Amino acid sequence: MGEIMPKNETEEINQKISAIKENRGVNDNVLDTKISLSVKGILSVVLAVVVISGAFLAGRYVFPSGTSLADFASAAAVVGVSKDDSVSTTTELEDSSKEDTSTDTPVAEPETTEETADETTEETTDEAAETDTADEVVITKDYANVVLEFTRTPAFEWKGTWGKITTIYYTLTNNEAGTIKPATFRLTAEGYDTADFIKTADVPKIDGVLSAGEVAKHGVDIKLQYSESITNPTNLRLTFQLFDKDGNLIDAVTEEFNLKE
Repeated sequence: MGEIMPKNETEEINQKISAIKENRGVNDNVLDTKISLSVKGILSVVLAVVVISGAFLAGRYVFPSGTSLADFASAAAVVGVSKDDSVSTTTELEDSSKEDTSTDTPVAEPETTEETADETTEETTDEAAETDTADEVVITKDYANVVLEFTRTPAFEWKGTWGKITTIYYTLTNNEAGTIKPATFRLTAEGYDTADFIKTADVPKIDGVLSAGEVAKHGVDIKLQYSESITNPTNLRLTFQLFDKDGNLIDAVTEEFNLKE
């Protein structure tokens, strides 16, 4: 058997072994700590690089190539000025709108002027008409140049032994030097000269005023009966007269017509 070591030496060896183990544990802890710190440092560096790259890319997007911080400051100033200008422009527009609104009111003046011009024109026209009327010569008596004529055979109805005139067709020519104003027609037939058989009718309004040289051709309804026992309807003499409103004779015409069948 081998030699047995003394107790003291054995304890000393054990203490050395324990010390070695303790030193190894400390080294392991230090190594773990260093490794942990190294991983954290790498992650921090990577994160920093990502942040810086993102900021750089964002800056390139917001500020294109060639844009400097000075340009950024100028852009900010321009934005501020634009805002101020927009506010100023808006204010100016509002003021301009107010001015325009205030100036819109007098725009009605030309319309008023046109209306006034129209009224003036109408008044002038009326005055001219009145002047023309005033200057116009109106013949009221001593008619010498007015011609009344039968235009054609009167319209009539024959009843076998008697007949009835229904319409007289006339032509009226004013050869006077002024205007005439005929008012009433009067019709009589041969054999019916008494007042009971005199038929009258108003002159149509269209012929109520005839200027110098004017000619009118129209018809007027007048009802007059006649009988072959009193007159000859195949050769019936009719007298047609024209009077003014004062009863003055303007002209008259007498003509014979066949008013039978």
